[in-house]
Amino acid sequence: MINLKLNLKFICCLLFFSISLIASVVIIKSHAIQKQVITVWMPLPDSMTEQDAQNTWERLTDHFEELYPGFGIALSVYADAVPSDAEAPVMWINPPEETDIQKADLSEILQRIDQACYIPDFPECSKNPDQVPLSWNIPVVYSSDLEHQGKTIDKNQLPENLDSDFHYFLENPDHNPVLSDSSQLAMIERTPRTSGAVCMIPVTENNQFAVQYQDYCIINADTDKNSQKIAVLWIGYLLSEQAQQILYTEHYGNFPVQKSALAETLSRHQAFSVIADLATVREDFS
Repeated sequence: MINLKLNLKFICCLLFFSISLIASVVIIKSHAIQKQVITVWMPLPDSMTEQDAQNTWERLTDHFEELYPGFGIALSVYADAVPSDAEAPVMWINPPEETDIQKADLSEILQRIDQACYIPDFPECSKNPDQVPLSWNIPVVYSSDLEHQGKTIDKNQLPENLDSDFHYFLENPDHNPVLSDSSQLAMIERTPRTSGAVCMIPVTENNQFAVQYQDYCIINADTDKNSQKIAVLWIGYLLSEQAQQILYTEHYGNFPVQKSALAETLSRHQAFSVIADLATVREDFS
């Protein structure tokens, strides 16, 4: 359970949560959604162990089912191959590229949320109305030269000796720096050879980040409409501040798309201070 201080911010959040809950109940009634448990598949995130993933997603599904009694999420997290002996799920988070599932239109979700509560580039997702991202990351350079700690580097100034094999870099951090993304910081910190001995240098272009959206959600258009409506509610919950903090603020990895959760994430982890500083200059994530 997350401990919250009884201050003005909490009261405002509680009021917003209550209003959102009432609105959700109205939506459920108006669309006559029947109580049902839907199937959701996703690969094991690189930033989590299997136990972490199980604990995290159990919290999320439990909270969702508390908000919507009778609406359940049967989540399957696979570590290796995609399940081949089961019927395709109602929803997929991070579907494999080779999936041939017919995707449902999710523009309804993007129309309902308050865009002001999300990072500035998030409306761009409407260009792909059949998928909704939950997070993002940026390209970064990892280097054992700690003189670059707290700095950024422009895309046009990247050194010529950059490697692209991140796993080789983990074994040989004193070799050439490697071009990867910010989500791999979790792996850097968990690896004894690189923890505390490697710095992350965000790559910018014209003093801006190249946002790379991640954790895409899709809904199987071939499933029944009631299942699809529950999946829409589930995605809406995953975009909430509460869910975004559980997923991304409490774990190193991708950044949340929800602004309040993002601000908390950037302030909590020292390694992200350079990103927070540049974000403040841009006034994009404030």
